[in-house]
Amino acid sequence: MELRNYIELGIQKAGSVIALAKHLSQLDTTITNAKAHRRGLPNYACVMLADLLEVERIEVIAASELVTEKNPTRREVWLPFVLAAEARQLAETAEKTAAKPAPETKTAPEREPSKKLVASRGIEPRTRGFSVRCSTN
Repeated sequence: MELRNYIELGIQKAGSVIALAKHLSQLDTTITNAKAHRRGLPNYACVMLADLLEVERIEVIAASELVTEKNPTRREVWLPFVLAAEARQLAETAEKTAAKPAPETKTAPEREPSKKLVASRGIEPRTRGFSVRCSTN
């Protein structure tokens, strides 16, 4: 999962951006910038956010580090944690949807084929009120 997703879940759980900022001991602009991927969150705030969301702390820290890290070798260190979090999220979603029975689908009633296939105004295309001139010269 991306840092943006963790922050959105934190906002839902805390009630607002300001309430989340107070819980994380950060300014609300810090939360907004992190959500927009302009900056990462400090590690302390990542740990507090992970505890609020009841997820692994390293997943949130890795998502925050991926926002700001430019060095490809360092990004490779953090990427497996983020991918594991995404896989866990997909598995949880699959379990929730598997528990619900799928609604029965109904097909539309069969229609009789039309007997005539004639254009309504001949074979010329509609011009929507504009006159069309064709020139052969």
